[in-house]
Amino acid sequence: MAFEALTAEQYRELDYDSLIARREVIAGAYDDPENDLAAVEADGKLFKDEIARRNKQAEIRAMKINQVKTDVGKLIEENSPVEHKVAVKRDNSLGTRAWEELKKHGYTRERQFDLSGVSFRAYNDNQTVGELDGENSPNYYDETLTLVDPTIREGYRRELTIWSLFNHETTEKDSVAWYTEGTFDGSAAMTAEAGAFSQIHVNDPVRHSTELKKVTSIWKQSDEILTDAPRFVTHVNSRAAYNLDTVVEDQLISGNGSGNNITGLLNADGILTDTTQSAYNLAFIESLLAKKTLIRKSTPHFNVDTLLVADEDYDTLQLLKNASDQYVLGGPVGVIYGNKVTVGDLLWKSIRIVPTPALSSGTSVLGAFKAGATIYEHVTGRRFDVGYDGTDFSHGLVSFRAYQRLALAVEYPAAFCKFTVGSGGGSN
Repeated sequence: MAFEALTAEQYRELDYDSLIARREVIAGAYDDPENDLAAVEADGKLFKDEIARRNKQAEIRAMKINQVKTDVGKLIEENSPVEHKVAVKRDNSLGTRAWEELKKHGYTRERQFDLSGVSFRAYNDNQTVGELDGENSPNYYDETLTLVDPTIREGYRRELTIWSLFNHETTEKDSVAWYTEGTFDGSAAMTAEAGAFSQIHVNDPVRHSTELKKVTSIWKQSDEILTDAPRFVTHVNSRAAYNLDTVVEDQLISGNGSGNNITGLLNADGILTDTTQSAYNLAFIESLLAKKTLIRKSTPHFNVDTLLVADEDYDTLQLLKNASDQYVLGGPVGVIYGNKVTVGDLLWKSIRIVPTPALSSGTSVLGAFKAGATIYEHVTGRRFDVGYDGTDFSHGLVSFRAYQRLALAVEYPAAFCKFTVGSGGGSN
């Protein structure tokens, strides 16, 4: 097909797509030897001129838009019709956006605003609206301007120390039994030749037993919370597990053995007792050495490893001073008679002090915990189950439950001594 050149006026009438397509037509015309190359080159020049003209128009248009956004009180065209005259504050991007919103509602720059009957808040008036859901709910504007951290700050968590003090075993049974030596009647004696042998009698071993008891808890979560707030669910689950642990620790110490309670250490038959101490003072610390020796002689030579005290009584022991006004346990800087000591040094080289809220103030336990008693836990361990309870499914709820089965076997009661300490002063 023969090449048809266009005029400048024809180029101006082309839309954008047709103009771009014209480039291919010109390129193809150069390759056809039948075309007049001079005419093709002239048409190519018109094409380039039109492209340059349109680019210049776009540049001028952009400059005018920028003037509208930035000039203060300057008219774009002094002789232009009134409706095209504008005066805009410098760098007022917020004002520009506001004007665009007003135009959506049909306002023009020539239209006057009717301010009659419109009230404005004074600068010192409350600039917020009422609460959305009651007086204690967050204000909407406060929340939208607040960076909310979804992490829940935990409250008090007591240190769990009792569980680790004892020896541990597992069982598949519902109860645990063990035997202790029976009494020994008579004694061997030095005997003359042909003399009568000294008679003895070894009584049968004594059977002891305890049942595994169960500690439980159950709670519910909605489907929405499970899917929308997994961090919250994790927090609730971990807190429920902690709650289970605290109950177990309290039971290990003070469970009375009745009903669903295990028999805790303080209620085990045969443990030693001491009610002679008037206060947590030097006399009390010295009495520990005597009881340590008594425990060693009342058991298969067990060595005492722990003094369990209430939190408040631990503070009293830390503040304990001797007659020379020196802190017995090293004080706040760990110095005794000018010598550096490690705070928390073992009493009598082997007894560590373990504070716990599981004991009430005034009660302490000295003992060979690892050798003297065993926690028997069911092989299932601490269980967490998930399911539906009652109408949970039809109400969009999920039930969670946690439980644990255990028993405390105090196989050597004489390995422990319970101190009931008076409320006297903590001096020497």
